[in-house]
Amino acid sequence: MALLNDFKILKGGGGGGAAYRREDILTSGVIAPKQFESLSVKMGQSITLTKLEVSAPCLIRIFGKKDFSDPNPFEFLAYPSYLSYEGAVWDTLGTVWGNNRYPTLINKDEFPNNKLYWHIANPSDDPIQITVDFGWLVLEE
Repeated sequence: MALLNDFKILKGGGGGGAAYRREDILTSGVIAPKQFESLSVKMGQSITLTKLEVSAPCLIRIFGKKDFSDPNPFEFLAYPSYLSYEGAVWDTLGTVWGNNRYPTLINKDEFPNNKLYWHIANPSDDPIQITVDFGWLVLEE
């Protein structure tokens, strides 16, 4: 995984803190049908997701706990005509529901660290390799 951009945005109001905007691209291994790949990605203790685009239909889940035990992880189910997260969620009946366009994600480990934990799942009947282009604003390192 290669970090493409890493630049600083100063907080307004003379707060003295700083946030960092980052972008990255990662590519999974070949994922067998109905299976998933697990990743640990250094992103920050709390972040705002600003971009999420995938190369093929898949299910992305981002957890805050290293044991993947979050009862409500961030989810993005990508369809052939919906490969970029825009804040909408599709249910299994094809209904579109509004959601948060820029979700805030937090590491929830007992001893917090700067990692978030990803599942990239293959819902199809054929093996696939997924490229994920994502961006985020680090709120807390």
